[in-house]
Amino acid sequence: MGHLSLGSWQGSFVCDRRQVFIGSMNLDPRAMIPNTEIVVTSPEIAQEMGEWFDRNVGRIAFRLELKKEGDGSGALLWPGLVDGRPRTFTADPYPGFWERLGIKFLGILPIEAQL
Repeated sequence: MGHLSLGSWQGSFVCDRRQVFIGSMNLDPRAMIPNTEIVVTSPEIAQEMGEWFDRNVGRIAFRLELKKEGDGSGALLWPGLVDGRPRTFTADPYPGFWERLGIKFLGILPIEAQL
């Protein structure tokens, strides 16, 4: 029900099937409180949005799974549907070369406190 990128989150989400948050916000601690555009407290709307998500998430989004190996290591998997057929990826399915490079670069920076 939203779009996630390195810079910002846009869309909507439901909290406890009672509140709906609509808008966009930057993904940093400073923007979490002052930058939520619309908050609707409506159990009816939240329930309807939650039910829509439950019905559709399996066909429009990938799951993220951790496959544990016998030696205690693990591998991330992205199972989902591509053109209506089940498919499992061993890496994030859709970012291009530059997005992957940017993600790897950000992974080496000491910015954990900003996440």
